[in-house]
Amino acid sequence: MNTSDSNTDRTIMLDTIQEVKVKQCGDGKIKKEYLLPGPVTREMVNAMKPAGDVYIMDYLADPVYTIIHNSTFNMRGVVGKKKIEVWYAADELERSEKLLLSMFVSVLSGEPDET
Repeated sequence: MNTSDSNTDRTIMLDTIQEVKVKQCGDGKIKKEYLLPGPVTREMVNAMKPAGDVYIMDYLADPVYTIIHNSTFNMRGVVGKKKIEVWYAADELERSEKLLLSMFVSVLSGEPDET
């Protein structure tokens, strides 16, 4: 696949990640909920390890995962579900959101992240 096709595919994939809710939290963080084009698998969560510390709580009936990237964002979701919740530090929102969504596009498309 050539680079322009790859970039087009990444743009289409990014367009399929829907932001469904935004909330300003009392502690100054911004919470955003996203709906992905398909359910999050355990393999996808493990592939997100470059984004931060990954924890999967297998002891729950529906395994919950958390990905923490320093103090810039904290992402949570349920393995097998399409919805993810992310809490961003307000001053890092734009950069952190770009990083996180770019990584998700890479994981979903199976191509390495070039950002």
